[in-house]
Amino acid sequence: MTEALLFISGLVGLWLGTKWVVKSAIGIAKRFNLSHTFVGLAILAIGTDLPEVFVSIDASILHLKGVESSGIITGNAIGSSISQISIILGLAGLFLNFTIP
Repeated sequence: MTEALLFISGLVGLWLGTKWVVKSAIGIAKRFNLSHTFVGLAILAIGTDLPEVFVSIDASILHLKGVESSGIITGNAIGSSISQISIILGLAGLFLNFTIP
C-alpha cells in the first residue's frame, strides 16, 4: 500500500514539475524573444543529461568520503554514450535505409 502511494505521489510530482518547467521555459522564451524550438531543445538537452550529472556528483561525494567510486563515473559516461548512440542509430534505421561500409 505504501509503495503504491509513493508511486502515485511521485507521478503527480513529476507531472506538476513538468508543467512548471514548461511554463517557465515559455516565459523565458517570451521575455528574451527566443524561439520556442530553441528553448525546447535546450530544456531537452539539459533534461537528458541531468541523470548522468547527478550520478557523477553522487559518486564524487562518495569519493570524498573515502569510497572508491571512479568506476561508477566512468561506467556512467560510457554507458550513457553507448545507449544514446544506439538509440539514434536505431531510430535512423527505423525511418531510413542506410548501409554501413
